[in-house]
Amino acid sequence: MHRKTGAHTILVALIVAVAFLATSNPASGEETKTTGRSIQHVTKFEATEISEDHFIATFEAVGVTLYDDGVITTNQVWGHVNRINGAGVDRGFMRQTWSDGSTTVESFVSEAKPGDEGVTVFSGTFEYTEGTGQFKGITGEGSFHEGKGLPNGMIVVDWEATMEVPTQ
Repeated sequence: MHRKTGAHTILVALIVAVAFLATSNPASGEETKTTGRSIQHVTKFEATEISEDHFIATFEAVGVTLYDDGVITTNQVWGHVNRINGAGVDRGFMRQTWSDGSTTVESFVSEAKPGDEGVTVFSGTFEYTEGTGQFKGITGEGSFHEGKGLPNGMIVVDWEATMEVPTQ
């Protein structure tokens, strides 16, 4: 029971993280605001039970980010969770890969809680930590609210972000 809830929470957190990292076609040297949805699937989830109502876990997930302007990126997420009675904090990183091979990396923190019918609900923030190619030197941050970790291992997160890439 905890593992399933934890996996869903992790997936949701990962999707959120991925979505925040991706920004479609930023103008160099200018702040860009963007929104979108990330959809991910947890591919690895390893939990350790601390007590009957407490577990910690690490996870990995893969997916896509769909920007509201039509850009699509792929993403990978790595993170860890700490749950007591199904609620707790998720932390991790997401790497997003763009069609030209450029990447962005975001760190995220989210708070999760149990929802209805086995769904984990989470909200949090993320920060761009590094980028390559067109995203070298990226800075910025974002947030996500009411992300969903579903019982089937899928995570769906709507997000908004502001980022800036230095003139290259």
